[in-house]
This record gives sequence, C-alpha cells and structure tokens, in this order.
Amino acid sequence: MKFTKKTIISCCIAVLAIVAICLMFTPFVNYSKDTIIGTLQSSYTGFQTAFGYSATSGSISVKVLSASFGGIMVFVFFIAIIVLACLNVFVKNAKLNMLFNIIILALAVVATVFLFCAPTGLMFLAADGSSINGYGLGVGAIIDAILMIVVACGAAVGQFVLKD
Repeated sequence: MKFTKKTIISCCIAVLAIVAICLMFTPFVNYSKDTIIGTLQSSYTGFQTAFGYSATSGSISVKVLSASFGGIMVFVFFIAIIVLACLNVFVKNAKLNMLFNIIILALAVVATVFLFCAPTGLMFLAADGSSINGYGLGVGAIIDAILMIVVACGAAVGQFVLKD
C-alpha cells in the first residue's frame, strides 16, 4: 500500500473521530443553580446526554435527562466519519474518495453545530414537567467541536487542496 498525503489525512481523520467518541465520557453539559444552601453544580457526560440518564438512590429512580436526538446523531456521525475515513484509505476510486470526503466534511460540520447546541438540544425536565435553566457547555463538547472543525478542515484539504 502506498501512503500518500490523502491517505495520511484520512487516517488522521479516523483517529480524531475515535478520540471524539472517547471524549463522550467527559462532561458535555454542566448544570449550575443557586439555591438557599449554596450553588448546586453537576455535569453530565456525552453518553448520558445522548442516551438519557436516570439517578437511582435505593429503590427510587428519577429520570434526570431524556434521550437527545442531537446527541444520538452526533454519536452516529462520529461512527460514520470513522467508517468513511477508513473506506477512503482502502478504496482507490477517485470519484468515491471525493464523495467520501464531501460526506465527511458535511457530517463534521453538522456534528459541530449539534455539539455547540448540546445544552439547548436536550430535554431537561423538572419534577413538574417544566424545563430547567442553568445548563451550559462542558469541556467534552467544546473539545469535540474543535476536533470536528479540524476533521472538516482535513476533509476539505484532502479533497480540494491536495492533488495526489
């Protein structure tokens, strides 16, 4: 197998998408609310915000977060970017490689938008069914969004700048 610049960029894109999936174990959404006793602070990981989260204490279980369409789609986009980048390495058809790069570029841009909208895209419900304010972006969502911007730039450079 001949390693070209485009092959190296595709491998880097796949590695960055794998790192982005690993960063879904870090805090994606932070919660902060002032109470009478003090400030209540909490954070939720990317998987908790994507697939929902229930807190259990003894025999009581409380649904804290509902599943998020945007969070699930970000996870699916990460998997799709990994698959397409790997296909880009092994398929040697110029038209298919162009299509894969354009799809990777589009998926990375949409994933970036979804990541920056993580707190607003979630369904946070209070005990009475109303929405709760006080949510903000966590470090995991910010780093993942930056990684997806780098992935989009890599796909654009691999497609439109490099001529291997």
